Amino acid sequence: MHGLRALSLGICAFASLYACGHSKDDDGSSSHGGAGGAAGSVQSDAGAPPQNLGGGAGEAGQAGAADSGGAAASGEAGAAGEAGAGGAADPGLPITAGLIVVATTVTNASSSAHFVVLLDPSDGHEIARTRLPAQVLGLGHEAQRDLWFVFAGDPGAAAAEPNATLFVGTMSSTGFQITHSAQVPKPTNQNTIAILNDRILYRISTHAGVSQIDDTLLLLDTTSDVSALGKLVIPWRYALVTAAGVPTPDASAGGRMFFLHDNLDDAADNCMSPDSGPEDECTVYTSSFTVGATDRDLTFPIDDVSPVTQIDRDGSDAALGVQPSGRNVAIVAPPRRTIDTRAGLFWYDAQTGASLGAPELFSLESATKKLNPQQSITLPGVTLDPCNDRLFTGELANAALLYAVTIGTGAVVPFAPQTQNGIFGGIAYEPFTKTLIDFDSDVQKPTLLGFEIDDVAGTPSFVLRTATTSARWAPPSGLIPELLVVRNPLVPPCGE
Repeated sequence: MHGLRALSLGICAFASLYACGHSKDDDGSSSHGGAGGAAGSVQSDAGAPPQNLGGGAGEAGQAGAADSGGAAASGEAGAAGEAGAGGAADPGLPITAGLIVVATTVTNASSSAHFVVLLDPSDGHEIARTRLPAQVLGLGHEAQRDLWFVFAGDPGAAAAEPNATLFVGTMSSTGFQITHSAQVPKPTNQNTIAILNDRILYRISTHAGVSQIDDTLLLLDTTSDVSALGKLVIPWRYALVTAAGVPTPDASAGGRMFFLHDNLDDAADNCMSPDSGPEDECTVYTSSFTVGATDRDLTFPIDDVSPVTQIDRDGSDAALGVQPSGRNVAIVAPPRRTIDTRAGLFWYDAQTGASLGAPELFSLESATKKLNPQQSITLPGVTLDPCNDRLFTGELANAALLYAVTIGTGAVVPFAPQTQNGIFGGIAYEPFTKTLIDFDSDVQKPTLLGFEIDDVAGTPSFVLRTATTSARWAPPSGLIPELLVVRNPLVPPCGE
């Protein structure tokens, strides 16, 4: 059973919205390499000049999927956005509607190349790609200024260089237009990067295994040049699973942080012998606090930590997500499998952090898919619709289904993701096309699926988009989505 938890943590390296990273980095080793990034250690840096490669699939080596991206990297084919001799890079046209940003690595026998790839959600085609000097370790989007943040560096705590480069810029028709960059401590994983107005709070070192090592997060000021403001230390008992930010509703700096915690290695406080079944029962916690414009070093609100529920110790996971429109924050947690087959939905006010009522229960079973009571249940990701009080989640290890759940009623619609290998790597909801994106980062059989969501009498239905459906979906063949983030504007496109 513990192998399934290891599988979940391994997938975390590639899943943009999944609640991984409980006690280990994405390579499975303890993460203390970022600890050297104390407040004030951020350094402005022009960075290696990334290359903007214009053109979609069919140009620049079929999205770089077929080879190492040699033609694309050298700017031979489709390099519409690359600077000419003595000239500036083509800034392209701004993207004001839907956008999917994918981090990927293209590898052959002798080399690897790292890119952020821009996809048009109207049909999934590639708009442009930008090559970066190192692997993308984290992605984030700030709606207030429509800015993108890309952490790039060598993955793993064992790397000699503890720092990453944080690139800041906008996305256009010719790729990632970088305005500035800075050297910062590496993020431990995607799920512990929270974007607020003019601020980023993210984890740079993490509790590992049975060691009593605290989590450490770094607060960055991104108002103009990137600078470090201070740190936040979370006691190891409440090891961080997911960090998510709700920006202030006006243009002022900061916002409200929401955390999901557990420590499945802490048998003294968080896990105990079960009252039924063979697996220890472990407590999942949440906390919330505001980050203001004048805040520097932050104090963890330990008195406000609240238990959410209990899960099995054998590889089960809960997940946290925020609604981009800033109304709801949701935690979904699997049941202890000897007790129930229904997951719990716990929801909170995104502006105040207050609980919004009793948990809602929804079944993880369907007419065709039954949970195996001998196998762990994990809900490693959740994404919310900004225009409707509805969330989407998935069951990774057991029934392998996706679910649409209505907040307020607990009404659930399950459906099969239809991935090639049966285990998905991440989910995201694209609001302009009302598409649920389900991606799998398996290097041998990657998938990037889009499900069109239609509402009939308030009940969602799901239609797989393909190259031949009316809502066409044809992303670049062979694209391996390591991380994926969609653009959510300040005002959600609810009337479109």
